[in-house]
Amino acid sequence: MTYLVVAVIGLTLLCVLNLVFTYGVVRRLREHGDVLAAGVNRGAGPGPLLAVGEFVGEFSAFTTEGEPIDRDSLVGRTTIAFFSTDCDSCHEQLPVFVDWAAGRSDGSTGLLAVVEGARANAADMVAALRPVARVVTVTDPAAGITTAFRVRAFPSFFHVEDGVVRGSTLDAADLAHTFAA
Repeated sequence: MTYLVVAVIGLTLLCVLNLVFTYGVVRRLREHGDVLAAGVNRGAGPGPLLAVGEFVGEFSAFTTEGEPIDRDSLVGRTTIAFFSTDCDSCHEQLPVFVDWAAGRSDGSTGLLAVVEGARANAADMVAALRPVARVVTVTDPAAGITTAFRVRAFPSFFHVEDGVVRGSTLDAADLAHTFAA
């Protein structure tokens, strides 16, 4: 009988201890949820891409061929693609973009590709993009063209007419529908 009493008391203490730990975990989860919600609300401003109808910010850059590019040079219809050398999705979507760009009737005149990352790491991407688009390499994402388009997600694709965004997507598969030539 003594063993039974000790076992019941031991199990009761174990259950109470389990409840205390569970209460602590639930309390911490609520605290983290509040912190995450506050962070989301604080960053609830503009999305990861410029919205349709917004003007592209001021920038100036040079293509890999030495051609100067700035906001004023985005005359007519231009599609701009942003890729990063550190982005797995960029490497997956690069062939889709290249195939889409190669099938366009206006050639590379209305296409601009921006490759962010160290120039040594960007060589393969630049080589794939150069036959179908003008290419700009960016080593500092906080300055220049990446900031002008407010790119916070890679890859990003924009359709611009005379400096105004007319369409944007994060998926190269959407290019044929969103940016019909």
